[in-house]
Amino acid sequence: RRYVVRDRGARPKRIGEEPQIDLVLLVTRYRDAFAGFRVQSTTRRIPIALGPDGEESIAPRLIGRVRSPFLVDVLRQRPRVEELIELQRTLDLPEADRRRILSLIDDIHQPGSTIGGSGSEGWFDGELAGTAGYREIHGLQDRVAGNRAPIYKGAVDGKDVTLTLDIDLQRAAEEVLRDPLPPPSRDRGVDDHWFECPIGSIVLATVDGQILVAASGPREAGPEVDPLHPLHDAFLLTDGERAFTSERSLTRPRFQPPGSVVKPLLAAYALEHLGLDPDEEFVQCTPHQARPGTRPKNSPRAGFGMIDCNVGMGHSVQLGRGARLALRASLMRSCNVYFAALAEWRFDPRSIRDAYRTFGFGRATGVRYQEDGKRSGLVDSYWFAPTSPLHTSNDPSRVDEVSRQYLGNGLRDIDSNVVQVARAYAGLASGSLPDMTLVSAIGDDPVARVTRALGIGTEHLAFVRDTLDRVVNESGGSAFGKGLDEADLGFRLAAKTGSADYRTGWVPPKNGRGVPLDSYEEGTRKHTWLAGWFPSRDPKYVLVVYLHDTSATSSHSAVYVAQQFLRRDEVRTLVDGGGAR
Repeated sequence: RRYVVRDRGARPKRIGEEPQIDLVLLVTRYRDAFAGFRVQSTTRRIPIALGPDGEESIAPRLIGRVRSPFLVDVLRQRPRVEELIELQRTLDLPEADRRRILSLIDDIHQPGSTIGGSGSEGWFDGELAGTAGYREIHGLQDRVAGNRAPIYKGAVDGKDVTLTLDIDLQRAAEEVLRDPLPPPSRDRGVDDHWFECPIGSIVLATVDGQILVAASGPREAGPEVDPLHPLHDAFLLTDGERAFTSERSLTRPRFQPPGSVVKPLLAAYALEHLGLDPDEEFVQCTPHQARPGTRPKNSPRAGFGMIDCNVGMGHSVQLGRGARLALRASLMRSCNVYFAALAEWRFDPRSIRDAYRTFGFGRATGVRYQEDGKRSGLVDSYWFAPTSPLHTSNDPSRVDEVSRQYLGNGLRDIDSNVVQVARAYAGLASGSLPDMTLVSAIGDDPVARVTRALGIGTEHLAFVRDTLDRVVNESGGSAFGKGLDEADLGFRLAAKTGSADYRTGWVPPKNGRGVPLDSYEEGTRKHTWLAGWFPSRDPKYVLVVYLHDTSATSSHSAVYVAQQFLRRDEVRTLVDGGGAR
């Protein structure tokens, strides 16, 4: 016979990996004909679902990667390796030492082993990795000498970790973020440069906290850093995040205020705990008048204290000259003046802190399963910045009148990740705040769901829910006429738009879509949001869309990305009862 490899030594030599099944069957069925060859099965951790590029897994930063142990890991375990070698040489071994050998085998990284390095692979490494087997060989000399009995322990495979992510929905969201369609040309307030260099996140979850989609963009670092690239000028308008492939649903690579999506949350709290009358008209939103509120800004724009209205002429003029604003109209139109006044006049330092914590801000989202200080890989940026007046280490007096003006509009002193907003809206939609989860089962054991009541009455929740339905489906709502109504989607959505001042930068003149970059002027760039649930009257799913660093408001940006995702066939299948896969 002619062999590909002839080795007269006793050491085995690997001649191939991932052989075809035909070769495996040939070698294993005809052992005499292929003496000296054997097939050995191995296990490894691989992603079972690939993203739109067909190469990386879906949600690559969230799924994470495996890696070889770092040198520091190997050096750190050296004392345990030396202890193991010493015990293995011992002939008369007490039972306690036999147990110690098996414990060390479980604890030491074996040569050629891989471990979870990041994301869910890192966080669930203990469950996924299993434990190594161990076998000692008892030779003839050992038997003659009456040495101790050999130790044997079978290998234990790791457990399957079943994620809640829906493969089809996740792919759909990643495709939308990778290549969003430009909005209709009739909307002159659109920032086309964001759609050329998209940065953001889409999160979809059940109202009990199971995350079906946690998409982040960009998936690949943009080439726009090349001065010769056609999108280089557009890239220069941004803060540079387009160059990084960060996970953006649970982390906050930059300052990330939620803006006006907090207004329904504060409204629900004020109705329940502060005795707010939803019909009370207690503030005007009118330009060219002395502003109410603490430390009023000297500006002709409508405003309250330091806060400008998002409509220069004021919502009172829109509703009728001199009209005072009540809660429903202020929510539908997202009036900054009303919520600045509400926060300064009706909330105090302790109640506004409590309102944010009631909806989960400043608290862990729950995605870090069994957080015990030993796991690593998943990052959940849920905490308040130490400088924030909301941080519990700071005296409540720091939440002064001006701070409350900003907090009433989700600005400056509040910072949140996208999953936090999704959890808050799950609470608003269901009445119970869930712990968010990425895992439905470990092995054969389902992961328990944890929720807690918001402590807000059904009457007050119903008022806010009905108003958010009108935001989308009734004229005057900030998301009305953007392709999100029932006729366009095939189901009814309730949602709130949000635009949060981010930084000073270059923006086009008002309604200046398409103007050359040399016509841009210094202004305020924003993060924009859309948060809500569907079906509106029977909430099952919450959606949050986040756009990073744009010159447009939410009504000219995030609404279009939400529309493109919600009109996907994968979402329609979910709504029609196909469920999540």
